[in-house]
Amino acid sequence: MVGGLEKYFQIARCFRDEDLRADRQPEFTQIDIEMSFIEEEDIWNITEELMRKIFKEIKHVDLPEFVRIPYDECMERFGSDKPDMRFGMELCNVNDIFANTTFKIFADVLENKGVIQAMVVKGGADKFSRKDLDKLQEFVKVYGAKALAYLKLANGEFSGSVAKVVSDEEKAVLKAQLGLEDNDLLFMVAAKKKVAQTSLGALRNKLGHDLNLIDESKFAFLWVTNFPMFEYVEEEDRYVAAHHPFTCPNLEDVDKLMSDPAPAAQERAPLRAESRRSLALSMSIPARSTARWPARPFPAASIRRTRLPFRLCSRRCSLSSAGRRTACSTSG
Repeated sequence: MVGGLEKYFQIARCFRDEDLRADRQPEFTQIDIEMSFIEEEDIWNITEELMRKIFKEIKHVDLPEFVRIPYDECMERFGSDKPDMRFGMELCNVNDIFANTTFKIFADVLENKGVIQAMVVKGGADKFSRKDLDKLQEFVKVYGAKALAYLKLANGEFSGSVAKVVSDEEKAVLKAQLGLEDNDLLFMVAAKKKVAQTSLGALRNKLGHDLNLIDESKFAFLWVTNFPMFEYVEEEDRYVAAHHPFTCPNLEDVDKLMSDPAPAAQERAPLRAESRRSLALSMSIPARSTARWPARPFPAASIRRTRLPFRLCSRRCSLSSAGRRTACSTSG
C-alpha cells in the first residue's frame, strides 16, 4: 500500500522457516493478495472466483458451492477446524443423554464441565476386532483422551466396553437420537471439550481413510469463519494468540479483549479442502486504538509473527500444467 496501490497480488517464492510436517515442503510458491477498503465478503467472492477459474482451466473441474461454517460449529460437528467434507460421519454432543448417568467416569467429566462427544460408524460393528479397537484406544490417547468408549448394536442388543454401565434408558435414547441401526458402531470420548472434540475428530479422519469413505475424485471447499482470537494454554496458565496478533477482532468483541478474551473472535477465515488449509485470509486492524490495545495478559514472547496482515495465501491449490497439486502456503 506504501507504493500507492490499494489492491495488488504477487506470486512469491518462499522458504519455510519452521518445523517440517508430512504435508509441508521447505520451499514453496504462494499467491499473496493485499487489498485496502474492503470487507470480508469482498475477499471471499474474489477468492472463490479465483479458485473456480484455476480448477476449471487446469483441472477441468467445476467446483461445488463453497460452504461457510463458524469455528465452534465446525469443531462440534467434525472435531477439527480443517475437516474433510467429502464424507459424513459427523460428531455430536450427547451430554444431555448422560445428564443423570450413574456411570462415574461420565458423571465426573460432566460435573467438571467436560463434554461427551459421540460418533456413529454405520455398519461398522463387524469391521473391527478387539485388537483393532485396542489400537484405536491408543490412537485417541495421542490427542489427550484417556479412553475410547464404544457400543456395538447387533440383533437389537448392545455390547461393548460400556454396555454394562450405560443404562437401558440411555441406550434407548442413544439409539433414537443418533439413528443407530443394526450393525452400527458407536464411539464416545468423555473429556474436556477440546480433547473430546480433537481426539474424536482425528479418529473420524483416520476411519474415513481406513474404511474408504472418501471420494478422492471430489473437491469440497469450506470457509471456517469466526475463528477464535485467543486460545488458553493450561501449561502456561494464560491466553496466547490463536493465529497472530495483527488480525482484527470482530468489532462486537473488542470490549471483551481485556475482561473475557475466551469468546473473542477474529476477522480471519481459512479455506479448507481435503482436510488441508488451502487459503487463509485475515483482516488487518484498522483502528489505532485497537492496534495499541494493552495486551498485558498476553506477553509478546508468547506470540509468534507468522504473516503480514491482509494476506491471502494459497496452499495445495497452485496447480501445475500437468494437474498436480503442490504444497504452497505460509504457516499458522
